Amino acid sequence: METTPHQTPKDNKDDATREKMEKRVKNLFAEQDPPSYVSIREVDAMKARLQDMETLKERVSELESMLTQQAEDNSKVSPEPSVTDSSQPKVQLQHKEPAASLQIGEVRRGVLARITRLLDRLSYPRKFVVISLLFLLPLIAFYPLVNEQLQRIENYGRQELRGTDYLYALDHVLNDVQIFQIDITR
Repeated sequence: METTPHQTPKDNKDDATREKMEKRVKNLFAEQDPPSYVSIREVDAMKARLQDMETLKERVSELESMLTQQAEDNSKVSPEPSVTDSSQPKVQLQHKEPAASLQIGEVRRGVLARITRLLDRLSYPRKFVVISLLFLLPLIAFYPLVNEQLQRIENYGRQELRGTDYLYALDHVLNDVQIFQIDITR
C-alpha cells in the first residue's frame, strides 16, 4: 500500500476496513430484497399505483398519437370556404368520455396538486395556521351537536333528580300510611 503525503498507513488501513465492511453489507442482502421501513401491504399498494400510472401513461401516449394523426388528417383535407358540397360528409371529432373512475382519480390528483402548490407558496407560520384551521373546522362544526347532547344529558339528570325527590316523599307518605293501618288494626 502506498501512502500519499497526507495519508498515514493507518488511514489506508481504515479505508481497507471500510471497503470490506461495505462489501459485507452489500453481500448481506445479495439474494433478497433489502429490509424496508414499508410494510408488505404498502409495497403492494405502491406496485398497484405504479401499474395504474403505467396504464395511464400508455393511455396518454395513445391519445397523443390519435390527436397528431387527426391533426395530420385535418391538415390534408382543406375545405373550400366558398363552395359547400352537401354530398361530402362533414368530419367531426368524436370525444369519448373516459371511464368515471379515471375521471375521479384525475380530479383527486388535480385537487391534491393544487393544494400542494398552494402550501408550497406559503411560509411555515402560515402553513401551521392553515393546518390548525383544518383541525379546528370539524371541532367548530360539531360543537352545536355536542352542546345539544350535553343539554339532553343535563335535562335527563334533572328529571332523574325530580323523580328521586318525588319517590322519597312518596316513601315517607307510604310509611305513614302503613303505620296508621297498623295502629287502626290494634
